[in-house]
Amino acid sequence: MRNELERATGIKVATETIRKWIADETVPRPPKLEGLARTLAVDPAWLQFGTTPESSHVEPGAAARQAQGATLWLAGMISLTGSGGNVAFADPATGEHESVHLVSISQGRVHRIVVARGTREGKRINFALPHPVAPGAKVIGVVPWCNGTDANSICAYDLTRCQATPRGGHASLSLKVGPTGPV
Repeated sequence: MRNELERATGIKVATETIRKWIADETVPRPPKLEGLARTLAVDPAWLQFGTTPESSHVEPGAAARQAQGATLWLAGMISLTGSGGNVAFADPATGEHESVHLVSISQGRVHRIVVARGTREGKRINFALPHPVAPGAKVIGVVPWCNGTDANSICAYDLTRCQATPRGGHASLSLKVGPTGPV
């Protein structure tokens, strides 16, 4: 990879830098990101954010249609609870959808919520979170197959106070699974 990048773009990077990119410990800075995207023949926005410039901008009102499954599940659970919480999807026109997925009003209190889908891997549950998280936002982890055996089991965990590891543009969090859930 290092040699291909230098050969295609003239950009020189250390082997350790490539290792950090691959390990998701850091992200390439803009000039190197653009060179890397050219070398890999992909869009720079896709390489950095997983989206193309065309898909990064959505029309107002489209947030609910574009919400991911974990966000939709949590919105449904909030609205179905006995407290009768009202849920709105963050408005793409405000730019808030980059750092907050849902806004919930329950018992007169407003909650800005970031939803992180977790994946269970053996005795651990791993989450990828936006970084930084919007100030004052709650971080809720949603995990399908949370008990490890039942495909219909879905669990939600408050991750707001958990310490995630910054990884250049996002953060990762890995929790050990105990008998009653993650610890």
